[in-house]
Amino acid sequence: MKFGFNQSIRKALLSLMVFLGISTALKASDAAQMLRANGKNNAVIAVLAIIFTGLVLYLVRLDRKIRRMEQDQKNKQS
Repeated sequence: MKFGFNQSIRKALLSLMVFLGISTALKASDAAQMLRANGKNNAVIAVLAIIFTGLVLYLVRLDRKIRRMEQDQKNKQS
């Protein structure tokens, strides 16, 4: 009995998530049309590009630090 209850809750949550996803996508397209109409589309793209570039640079820097720490740890064990 308990398994069936969990299954129905999962189905209900999945259908709720699908509904919210569709409604959010429709609102996003309205927002995109508004931004395009106001000429702010390029500003949004520029901000997203800056954020994405910052994240990539942070991850590259973090990877280098971790690699350096691993090499130091390996040298200490030798």
